[in-house]
Order: sequence, then C-alpha cells, then structure tokens
Amino acid sequence: MPLTLTLCLTQDCNLRCRYCYAGRKQKRAMSRETAERAMDIGIAEARQRGESVDLSFFGGEPLLEWELLQHCHAYLTERAGELVTPPRFGITTNGTLLEEMSETLRGAGALQRVNVSLHSFEGNGGKRENLKEYVQKCIAFAKSCAGRPLVCFRLWNANRANEAERLNTDVEICRDGRRY
Repeated sequence: MPLTLTLCLTQDCNLRCRYCYAGRKQKRAMSRETAERAMDIGIAEARQRGESVDLSFFGGEPLLEWELLQHCHAYLTERAGELVTPPRFGITTNGTLLEEMSETLRGAGALQRVNVSLHSFEGNGGKRENLKEYVQKCIAFAKSCAGRPLVCFRLWNANRANEAERLNTDVEICRDGRRY
C-alpha cells in the first residue's frame, strides 16, 4: 500500500464558492522548499515501510500553481529510484482550467487520477445556459484521457436535492467512451 502525501499548493482559487471548506481565499502558495521538504519526509517514510508514494495535489485550485505542480512532479520523479515502485500522482481541481492544460495533463504518464469538482459552477453564480458548456468541457477532457488518467467527477454541494438529476438530464454522462 503506498504512502499517500497531499500537498495543498495554494490557498488561492479562481472561484469563490460560498460553501468552500477552506473559507476565505488568500493569494498564498506553498514554497518549493516546503514542498520538497514534505516530499523528502514522505520518501523517507515510504522507504522505511517498503512502500511507494502517491502524491495528490490539492488547494485552493492547484492548477493556479502550475509551475510548482510541475516542479513537484519532476522532483518526486527524479527520486523514484529510492522507492519500491514509481510514484503516482493525482490532482483535485474545479475543472475550469482543464481545457487549457489538457494536453500536458494527459501527457503526464504517472498521473493516475484527476478529481473534478463539478459543484463549483453554480456556487459561483454561473448562469444556467453556461452550466452545460462547463460540464461538457470537463467531460470532453475525461473522454480525451481514455481512462489514463482516471477522471472522477464530484458533485457534493447541492443544497437542492435534484442538482445531480439536473446535471444528468442536461448533459450526457459518459464512461469508457460509452453512453449510459
């Protein structure tokens, strides 16, 4: 079982969801030194246990700190020889930046999982007519990945019980390229 390490790259976010667990957003990012120290501790612990490392990027919106995310990926990948198996990576995002970063994300071979929090759109005053486009872009990213990395959609804010049902009727939900 791999050691799971989660780095909150930033407290900042490009959205302002009123229900966000993190509270007020600040334009603060983790330093490279702090990220490297956390990964060093994780590597040492994983080596001691005879395990590998699963590194998850979280935030705020971790894609806002793209250079830091890439640095962490490279840093841990360079140290992979110290681990039992190569490290794996995951990211949790609101999905708004996926389209512009999709090619790079799909090309990151060790990226195992992308969690997309679909609930963020309407929580930010998104107009109903734009919701379908937002979700379709997220689904297009998932389809383009063809299962590598695995893309998981999360919908958990819904103060209206029928929110998930509305999304299902507005867009096609696809898995493995098949329609359900």
